[in-house]
Amino acid sequence: MSLQIYYRLKLDYFINYLRSYSSTLKQSIIVLLLSSTTAVIAGLLLGYSRNLLLLLPGLIILLPGALEMRGSIFGAMGSRLSSNLHLGLVDKFRIKNRIIRDNIFASLALSLSLSVMLGMFAYVLSPLLGMESISFHAFVFISVLAGLISGGFLLVMTFIVTFKSFNRGWDPDNIVAPIITTAGDFFTIPSLLLSAFIVMSIEDIVPIISYLIIIAAVSSLFFISIKKGGCKSIVLQSLPVLSLTVLMASFSGIIIESNIKTLVLIPSLLVLLPAFIGQCGNIGNIASSRISTLFHLGVIHPRFRFNRQTGAEFLNSFVLSAFVFPAISLLTFLFSSIVGIQTIGLIDTIIPVIIAGFGVIFILSFVVLFISIIAFKFNIDPDNVMIPIVTNIADIIGVLSLLTVFNLLGIL
Repeated sequence: MSLQIYYRLKLDYFINYLRSYSSTLKQSIIVLLLSSTTAVIAGLLLGYSRNLLLLLPGLIILLPGALEMRGSIFGAMGSRLSSNLHLGLVDKFRIKNRIIRDNIFASLALSLSLSVMLGMFAYVLSPLLGMESISFHAFVFISVLAGLISGGFLLVMTFIVTFKSFNRGWDPDNIVAPIITTAGDFFTIPSLLLSAFIVMSIEDIVPIISYLIIIAAVSSLFFISIKKGGCKSIVLQSLPVLSLTVLMASFSGIIIESNIKTLVLIPSLLVLLPAFIGQCGNIGNIASSRISTLFHLGVIHPRFRFNRQTGAEFLNSFVLSAFVFPAISLLTFLFSSIVGIQTIGLIDTIIPVIIAGFGVIFILSFVVLFISIIAFKFNIDPDNVMIPIVTNIADIIGVLSLLTVFNLLGIL
């Protein structure tokens, strides 16, 4: 076969791909661009709060874990609801529906218990790595209060977005995870900062409240464990994975904290960071939700075999990346400049973000396929574990790759 024929066949494949996936790409690109804008706006609060981050050492360690947790818990809930909608087990929101109730109770229990764990992990890791930090009680209180505030909004929003999108004929797999993850960014960052201010104002009673919170978290897990049904299944399958991902996300926070003095000197990077790691996770989560649904429907089989369908899903992720990462860079530069946050040049922002972003998505594409297959082989619903794992890996790889590329290019 000549090179001309070979490349012609490749071009024809790409054109056919764009035609067959035009609806999917349109839905995902619109949602990702909107979520990128929202994430950058949320990041502006972080850029403005650099003095608070220095005043409360270790506070930013909570950030990746809090963002990952909210996106994972409610993104996974959206993915479960999407699969049930596709399978015809749910048609609309009814509180009497057992599936709906199980998802509500499980999400709230996971939010409470994992917020406690995040506070504990942040407190333990800080001194182990020789970092100054706030107290154990402050970590737990801030983590849980921020989780309750943002979690309440996200619980309602997940149901609205999932059912509304499905009823309009859109595939929730393409839009729920990005919207919920970005909404998690939007609500979590101000919730975290608000909780930090509250801790400083009621410092004397924080220890008592933190102990009551821990008792409540343990009690909720105990009562769920002795009951039967979908709620128990969701919690038991999700909690081990989410606990591990929250621990790993804390290491992402440690990486950020170790570079905090550099980041506050160029606060536009604080604006960029949540948007970048959030959109890496969003693109990975779209792939994981779609592959999970395709497994459930029997369109593709859980085998370690790369075929045309999985290739199309990989290509879908890279096409989305080509739109998203330049957009994040441009939005960060424009918004930071408009509100007076110190920034670096546009080119110095775009190039590292694109290089780091495509590298992260390349790795995530294989992670999504591999872990989805493993989950199915062990009779674990990928909807319960994929989004937490993908989001967490995106956090760690995203932070490392972004800072590494900026350093290698001599920008930091």
